[in-house]
Amino acid sequence: MFYSITTLPRLLAAAVILAAPLQAALPAYHAVKDEAKTVNKYMIVVWAGTDWSPKSREVTRAAEHLSKSSAEPVLWCVQDEREEMTEEEKKLPKPPGAVWNIPAIQVVSPDGHTVFLSEGVSRDTLPAVVKQAVEAVKQQNKADALWEKAAAASGANAAALYGEGLQQLPPYAARERKDILEKIRKADPEDTRGMHFKYTFNHLPYIEKVQRMVNDSAKDGGRKDYKAAHAYVDKQLKIPGMTPLQKQQVMAARFWLYRNEGKKDLALKTLKDIARISPKTLMGVGAQSYYRYLTEPVTLKEPRITGYYLRPEMTPTRVNIADMLNGPGNYKITFKMNSGGCSIRNPRFMRGTRVVSELPRDQQDKNGREFTLRLSGSEKPDLVFDCQGHGWFDVDCDIIVTKE
Repeated sequence: MFYSITTLPRLLAAAVILAAPLQAALPAYHAVKDEAKTVNKYMIVVWAGTDWSPKSREVTRAAEHLSKSSAEPVLWCVQDEREEMTEEEKKLPKPPGAVWNIPAIQVVSPDGHTVFLSEGVSRDTLPAVVKQAVEAVKQQNKADALWEKAAAASGANAAALYGEGLQQLPPYAARERKDILEKIRKADPEDTRGMHFKYTFNHLPYIEKVQRMVNDSAKDGGRKDYKAAHAYVDKQLKIPGMTPLQKQQVMAARFWLYRNEGKKDLALKTLKDIARISPKTLMGVGAQSYYRYLTEPVTLKEPRITGYYLRPEMTPTRVNIADMLNGPGNYKITFKMNSGGCSIRNPRFMRGTRVVSELPRDQQDKNGREFTLRLSGSEKPDLVFDCQGHGWFDVDCDIIVTKE
């Protein structure tokens, strides 16, 4: 490729600019954090990595231009996470929290709390993100006003006001306000309004607690007490202002309770209720998929069972065996276990929903590996049987049908 003499200097200059760390006009975070506290101003922090991320350099330059034209009473600064940093630079104060996808825009309050965070920002999305950041500051101001009222109140009323203030913030920012959560705990030790629960909720420990309530009640030979666990779950679901995801996660504990009680219909209804809250979210889609998993018949692609097709309860399982049938007669059906295992019972020949042939009544509902079915006509029905997985749901089983 040929470059003119006048083109080369421009290309070299551009390469130098892109390769070198950005000497930003924006000051560093550590240089303005004390000033922000003194003058009571929020900080818009640009997270960058200017010696390894060209995208960071673009966003930082665009932020510089925005800072010059912005009328918002904020301090703009940069947190430059370069690969080449001195030990002294590494020890300098950083903004609160953690950022994983640089470049990012963070708003930090004068007293050093996260108010807003948007990661993976581009030069094109920056203006919209900054608008969101400014709106987050307004929401923080609303929260501050509620917290002032809470400071003048006491007991559950104070806790409710502190909680209402947290509700003004993005969930990630609310969770980081340990100071406000501690005030809620002190104002309402019994958490009668559920404010502390709502903002410290973690679904996995919660479900484990519900499980322990049931299992611990059965110690020393006692019966499992599901009533107390259900009452606990019902209490959490009445907490005002829970997010849709939190409601879904609490209801997952209710699903577990019904499943362990053997109340299949109520367990399935709970899955529907979880999906109904927010059907297009990950948990909503998951609830719908699990409902189908527990209720719909299984169809094998070939005469072979693998763990993929196993279900936790006896489930009708269908397979096309036309190639193995050759007119009327008795057929021996063998489930040859190559590895693992599962429970199999009630094989029958079916044409659509019509049963063509089934086991004698005294042989039904009994697990087995070999069965015999009689085929009277020349039609070629499917083989249907009931199957249930257990253990690790690991099986490799060939289905062999031979005419006797």
